[in-house]
Amino acid sequence: MRKRRFSFSERLAIWEAYGRVCLYCEEPIVFKDLEIDHILPEDLQGKLSELKVWKQRLNLGVDYPINDFPNWAASHHGCNKKKATVSLHDWFSS
Repeated sequence: MRKRRFSFSERLAIWEAYGRVCLYCEEPIVFKDLEIDHILPEDLQGKLSELKVWKQRLNLGVDYPINDFPNWAASHHGCNKKKATVSLHDWFSS
């Protein structure tokens, strides 16, 4: 599956929506260092049964989009990478 490439406008909108701070560490992000994170991992699009379970578990509804604004977050590269090493179960259980 091909990873999503974010446009300048999408990056700017997410950066502004998150108050120019990282969702995970809550520290300011310089725009050039901004990384957009998929809160529910993008690869779940290819794992429909697992995606359905997570949508139900998190009460998101069947139409919750993986690759659209509700699932995108502003983050630092290091914070995004650190989150990626944690399982979804552990992430949402903590």
